[in-house]
Amino acid sequence: MEALLIRVSQCSSDRRRYVLPGCEIVWGLITVGTYAVKSPQQLYVLRFLLGLLEGTSFVGIQYVLGSWYKATEIGKRTAIFANSAYVGTAFGGYIFSGVLAGMNGYKGMAAWRWAFVVDGVITSESRSFRVLLRETQTLMSSSRDWPVRPDLLPRHSREDHRLLSVEG
Repeated sequence: MEALLIRVSQCSSDRRRYVLPGCEIVWGLITVGTYAVKSPQQLYVLRFLLGLLEGTSFVGIQYVLGSWYKATEIGKRTAIFANSAYVGTAFGGYIFSGVLAGMNGYKGMAAWRWAFVVDGVITSESRSFRVLLRETQTLMSSSRDWPVRPDLLPRHSREDHRLLSVEG
């Protein structure tokens, strides 16, 4: 895993920005694939892969938060991110109770299988839409690098930016 992270960190910034969304899209596709499991061994393999992708998601989002926010703001942003998981779980319960109540036997599949399909489709499609939206904004924007990316600033401005980030 460490070798993979080192390899990703050596990619150009244009390619690196696809790693987190790519992991989340694959995460959603594997979740959809969970509906078709026939044995516990298949489920173990898929859950292992989901765990790897979930690990990259949490760490990747923390990295992004730490890259864009000042040191004085990072605690609040991290708290909002961490609490969003609880809000998602709360609303997910209502969504999946509707799936379990209304889709049992639809197209010959049990409701628990439909729950994985719905969850994976929501994850993959929302992430794919976000990547598409980002690329559209990049193409249409006159200023591609907003907020300011320190690695694109001249050296003296880069040092000033680091001081501002640390001092708040």
